[in-house]
Amino acid sequence: MLCPIDEECRSILETRSTNKLSLKRSKSDVFMSETSACFKDLLRVLINVECRVESLRQRLNKIPKFQIKKLYKKFDQINKGYILDIDVNKVFKAFLLLIVKF
Repeated sequence: MLCPIDEECRSILETRSTNKLSLKRSKSDVFMSETSACFKDLLRVLINVECRVESLRQRLNKIPKFQIKKLYKKFDQINKGYILDIDVNKVFKAFLLLIVKF
């Protein structure tokens, strides 16, 4: 669970009751404004990244004979189940070496 850093705000959140009075509290009673702003920024970044990835996936799917699974396997060479920036760098370095040899 996400908890505020501020001890007072955290204790308010942890000790709040489930009665109707707890529904009258505002966000500012629990989260500091800086925390709320940072969380909104984080969500905004995550949504933007997801939109970009989905847009890229849709464009790649329009390419004839392109298979995203083959590309994924190329990047995830040791079958970790995820791709890191190190994996991407390895593939691009190998690609650049091929180009230089020609």
